[in-house]
Amino acid sequence: EEAAARKADRERRLEQIRKQNGGVLPAKYVDSDGETVSDDEEDAAERRKQFDEMGKLPAVADADAGGDSDSDSDDDEDLHPLFWTKMPKEGGKGSEYAKVFKDLVYKNDDDEEKSPNQLAQEFKEKGNEFFKWGVKFHKRALKEYKEALAWARKGDGSDENRACYAAILSNRAAINLKARNFGSVVRDCEAAIDFGPDPLPNSKTHFRAAQASFELGKPRQALKFLKGALKLDPENKVILELKDKVGRQLVERQRAQLARERAQAQELKLDEDLRKVCNALSIKVGPLVSDIQMYIQKTVGNRTAGGFPRPGMENGSMQWAVLFMFPEKMQTDFIQAMDLSHSFLDHFQMMFPRSRAECPSELVAPWDEDFDYTLDALEVYFEEREVESFDMSKMWASQYGKRPDKVDYSKRMRVKVALDKPLYEALRDPSYVVPGVPTFYVVSNRTKYYVETFCPQHEGRLRIL
Repeated sequence: EEAAARKADRERRLEQIRKQNGGVLPAKYVDSDGETVSDDEEDAAERRKQFDEMGKLPAVADADAGGDSDSDSDDDEDLHPLFWTKMPKEGGKGSEYAKVFKDLVYKNDDDEEKSPNQLAQEFKEKGNEFFKWGVKFHKRALKEYKEALAWARKGDGSDENRACYAAILSNRAAINLKARNFGSVVRDCEAAIDFGPDPLPNSKTHFRAAQASFELGKPRQALKFLKGALKLDPENKVILELKDKVGRQLVERQRAQLARERAQAQELKLDEDLRKVCNALSIKVGPLVSDIQMYIQKTVGNRTAGGFPRPGMENGSMQWAVLFMFPEKMQTDFIQAMDLSHSFLDHFQMMFPRSRAECPSELVAPWDEDFDYTLDALEVYFEEREVESFDMSKMWASQYGKRPDKVDYSKRMRVKVALDKPLYEALRDPSYVVPGVPTFYVVSNRTKYYVETFCPQHEGRLRIL
């Protein structure tokens, strides 16, 4: 009665508006609630109200209703079943509709439960439809295939059931192949081949497995699947093209493997040869203690593939990378290759002037403002037994990861090496173990640091080689 009264009132107002406008209703007018409404909107609101009453759309408040709908909830229970995104809980609102829908899916026209074989086939076909619709629907297709597989596993094991099971797996593999989930593709295809009919109805499953194996860099596995594909379709050009690509990949892998084996053999031989020379010269080597990655990036021939520094051989003579440390100035100098026969003086005379009297600017280090570091004032030391030695009877490569032991340096001697002595004399000292790279400490005996810091710190711990 209230709605009828409102409709009569609206008709009366519309008639008044028509009379005021010469019998014509304007495109827009203001209703009794102060809202601007067009004639089309009025009709649309009326039609929407009629649909609401028939349950065809979610309830929407009418523009002239003067209030809200019974509920503004967005839950699926408040929607018409056609718009559900999930099934309601059993016994909850809308559960009677859910039962009807489930019966439509899981029961036949005679109201009997469908067989697992039939349900597997139907869900597979639904998945196929979503697959055909494109990438945006692949996720939904995978959901349908998952349901189809669950029913196929409950099937009677007939040839028809096994063929359906294999087809579902193969179709799911097709989606994963597009998504580049190659491991999943291989697993699904292998299951389809193992548990499906023998032979499979076509070569698609074998071919998809071969494609995924090729992308995974497994040419031998790919060839195994291609063999099965060619049994079913020996003249297929696409399969034959992939076989050629896999063959080339296999050859490249074999060449790379041979190269790695040769490099490994050369590495082991070089390691053995260097250990023999060191043993003959009484040189002991231990784990690396200094962070010298910034130095050895450009070092050639005296480090392993893993970056561990080691001596090299040049014209039958051993060469070492050597690190000089200047503790007073907190500076370092890295020599990439120093021959065992070379003396410290051979290198320092290219780095420092002979004396303050002979002090060419090109030989003065930029950090030596007082010209203290000259050949006549330099002293070179090494730390005895700074690390424990490797087992020189075993491959160095197996010991590179060994961490240096904690050392009480207060009990270790600093050994002074004369500038004119060759590197060999220092490295063969019984108390010296090369800490990865030979490391020497360089000071000037004319500086305040030498008198007040270096000597007092090492009092009683200095000796001459």
